[in-house]
Amino acid sequence: MLWSVDELAAATSGELSGHTIAGCFGISIDSRTLSAGDLFIALRGDPGPRFRTSSRSDRDGHDFLSAARNAGAALAMVDREMPGVDLPILRVADTLDGLWALGRYRRQKLG
Repeated sequence: MLWSVDELAAATSGELSGHTIAGCFGISIDSRTLSAGDLFIALRGDPGPRFRTSSRSDRDGHDFLSAARNAGAALAMVDREMPGVDLPILRVADTLDGLWALGRYRRQKLG
């Protein structure tokens, strides 16, 4: 297991909801490349001035939670209320900040 749910919540200051799972085996920001057991991070298409990218999109990862569930996601990181989603949820203030927080947390753990 790559991340336990306790580590995910601690790293992101996020709130867990939905049915209980042990953790995830990988991380994906694209429901098309997600493997069973992964954490799906629902990024917004345009991160704004905080992140430089060569491509902009109007897509919102929150629109792909059903596809992530169908692909076998263990849970999803979201930054807003997502009623009716049959998937464990890690709710954070901002999913891009949550992704960065995961990186910082793991880097600190590895020394």
